Amino acid sequence: MGKSSTQTRTSGQPLGGQARFQGDAGSVIAEAALLTPLFITLLFGVLEFGGAFRDYLTLGNGSLGGTRQAAIQGNAADADWNIIQAVKKSVAAMPLNEINKVVIFKASGPTTAVPTSCLAAIQGVKDTVNGIYCNVYGPTELAVTSATVPVTWNTCPGPPSQTYPASYYCPTTRNVLAPSTANPNGPDYVGVYVEITHPWITGLFGSSIKMSDTSVTRLEPQKL
Repeated sequence: MGKSSTQTRTSGQPLGGQARFQGDAGSVIAEAALLTPLFITLLFGVLEFGGAFRDYLTLGNGSLGGTRQAAIQGNAADADWNIIQAVKKSVAAMPLNEINKVVIFKASGPTTAVPTSCLAAIQGVKDTVNGIYCNVYGPTELAVTSATVPVTWNTCPGPPSQTYPASYYCPTTRNVLAPSTANPNGPDYVGVYVEITHPWITGLFGSSIKMSDTSVTRLEPQKL
């Protein structure tokens, strides 16, 4: 009778020993080298776009806060000052220096976009021929903490000037009368445009991105 032979192996070790695993040690490193940049990009993307989306929502709150205040202020002499304070309060979640400009402009209807000439202006536009009126407030005006020092916000004397920042679209000239035969168009529409620069944290997508939002409201009607 011939001898029978048996082959034993330890638990978890395949027949043939370690031969089948030879050469696999470097694959993990190669896979990590391929996947790590993708994982980091995905992680940074979530971080960056999450922050950008937060600022975008905050920006929308700013323009809406400004138009709500505009509707309440009507043709008050210091309307623009109060509108600016409302915008700043509404965007308190972001640094003030991220705001590039706030434009308060006369609109012809609820969907009117801010005029191009107003976006290009440094202080404002008073174009009586084309009916374009707007006040432009940049970082200098936004940083002011008083309505009278160093500039006067509640006066619209003569030609517009930097000393009187609200004089290009003077608040006291805004139509707040209720619709009537003599005033068929009713109260004016006023728009608030807010532009910010959102800085990218990681630099993976560049240094910054500009975002803007516009809100338009009709002034609360008043009786004579």
